[in-house]
Amino acid sequence: MPMSGSYSLDGQYMADLVTEQGYTSKDFFIFAASGTNDFAYSAFKAQIMAMADNSGGMFKFANNEADGNMSFLEREGYSHDGKASDEYTYNGLRFFWSGESDSYDVTQGTQEYRDFVLDNVLHSEPSVRAYNAIHKLYEDEGLSDSEIDELLVLDVKPTSYFTDNGISNQHGYGGYLFVRDENIMGWLFGKVKQNN
Repeated sequence: MPMSGSYSLDGQYMADLVTEQGYTSKDFFIFAASGTNDFAYSAFKAQIMAMADNSGGMFKFANNEADGNMSFLEREGYSHDGKASDEYTYNGLRFFWSGESDSYDVTQGTQEYRDFVLDNVLHSEPSVRAYNAIHKLYEDEGLSDSEIDELLVLDVKPTSYFTDNGISNQHGYGGYLFVRDENIMGWLFGKVKQNN
């Protein structure tokens, strides 16, 4: 599920990488996405187009796995940040795990396609859902809430956490702040594996 980064503008080279690993065009589906204001957008889009146009048929655009193996979503005005990444990831996982073969059957490039794929996300919803799902798995294994709280933390920082520290690109510079945050690093390094 690539988003906003490029590797090569040689579509045949990308196809050869797949073949060299022993795979065919039937063995994968690429759900790629980028925003039009992302600094990597033009190079990433060029790579995806080269893969579709110059790969000897290895990569074929489609809106479902039966008709091809690659989709490219362009989000108008989106940048290289956490909001875009969360949205692309959420929708990519929704596509892969929907279990409904017709759930993604809309025509690419139409408003219906853009509305279906990218407009149904709240900012922290994917993180909250993931947290709840993992929490439930721990519950099912018999762990108490206090035991789960030692293993699982959902800490979604507000925009002010970044802007107050001079950061406008949450995705690109969040790691810079996190490793300097005494609360985050203190919690992380304060955990000690217990040998039983």
